[in-house]
Amino acid sequence: MGTIQGMINSTPIVTAGRFQLQVCRYRLWLSVGWTEAERAVPQPIDIDLSITLAVAPLAASTDRLSDTFCYATLLSTLATAGQTKPFKLLECLAGALLDTAEQFLRDQGYPAAISIGVTKVCPPVPDVLGGVRVLYHNTPQSAEALCLNA
Repeated sequence: MGTIQGMINSTPIVTAGRFQLQVCRYRLWLSVGWTEAERAVPQPIDIDLSITLAVAPLAASTDRLSDTFCYATLLSTLATAGQTKPFKLLECLAGALLDTAEQFLRDQGYPAAISIGVTKVCPPVPDVLGGVRVLYHNTPQSAEALCLNA
């Protein structure tokens, strides 16, 4: 398995006056499944993450990592959260990862709208070829919450 930098493919996109960072198919090997036998062997779980801020971080103009949050650190934090315990359901895993991402960004001073997709790449269900995916979205308390970073 490679480094975090080698496992992610993210592209910042600026839309409608907001800043969005997307991480696509961040692969984790986690213990997830309804049965104990399924949880006994870690399996590939792909994470898709979208973070939307009201305004771009200062780093968009300064080109300094110190003027933004480090997505590699965020992904490492998500990996740790996913590995803390086995999860029976994707819904529970997705909720735990969303809560972790929300807290990480809030601690960095970036209240954000977050969407997270959690895909079980090889579910134990015949003829499901594209995986099974759960999507979670948070909703900031108000539009003002997104503007605290401005």
